[in-house]
Amino acid sequence: MQSLNRSISLLACAALITPGVGLAGDVVKVKFNAVVQEYCHVLKFPSGWQMPKSVLRKTGEAFIPAKFALSDDYEFRVRGLLGTRFLVRGVERVVNKYYTSSIYEADFSDPTGVAQPSSEEEWNAATSIAVSDYRFTGLTKALDKLSKRPEFKALDSKRKGDKWLASARQISPDLSLLVLQTSSGKLSRCGGSDVPGDFSPCLDFRGNHGKLFFDIYRTDTLEKVVTITASFNTIRPDEAFEKTVWVTGRYFLIPLDERRERCLICDFGRKGQ
Repeated sequence: MQSLNRSISLLACAALITPGVGLAGDVVKVKFNAVVQEYCHVLKFPSGWQMPKSVLRKTGEAFIPAKFALSDDYEFRVRGLLGTRFLVRGVERVVNKYYTSSIYEADFSDPTGVAQPSSEEEWNAATSIAVSDYRFTGLTKALDKLSKRPEFKALDSKRKGDKWLASARQISPDLSLLVLQTSSGKLSRCGGSDVPGDFSPCLDFRGNHGKLFFDIYRTDTLEKVVTITASFNTIRPDEAFEKTVWVTGRYFLIPLDERRERCLICDFGRKGQ
């Protein structure tokens, strides 16, 4: 019996530390290899994201917010000087603009990847930091300049996926790293109709599935740093790509589950970037 218990404990430990083993709720499952492990680890928000009991709209009307979801965002703040530790909070930016009641602090360079609870007081005293994602147009000129280089045009023939999206290119805020995001796979009818103006009900529930590819390049030489490959299911590729984000010029984040309780953090400061 003691031997059996020891075996069970060892298996449990292996499940915790073996990279690339996605949880059942993950809609993006990253394929870990030796190169990816050099840069990336999973960050967990262990108690999930709790929402406020009610929120006031601008009209003064109170409503109960929905659960935090993949369509929502993270906001990042720092206490004191910029380093490897960040406060993280969930935020709905588009419609009603409210925060989660949960607040975490995490060391983005810590491979153990477990965020710790933080307080409203610490959040209010911290400084918000700018991030870079596909929706911000301030980096358009840098991307336009890159796109005119012959080496950049050659990247198109080297891409892993066969589909480009509006969110295909992201450049880090310090302009040092570029991510090309592509996908391949199958979208069901629920993944979107190709007919303009087609708003007919979808009866195809087989779901979406395929591969996501994140190719990271140095912008000065356009030398590839790493390719991160992941599988996706039940979501559209753009739902993952549009929620990737650069936090400073060092950290690139990829959401993994629909409740945004897990994300992949790739640290490009470890290699002297």
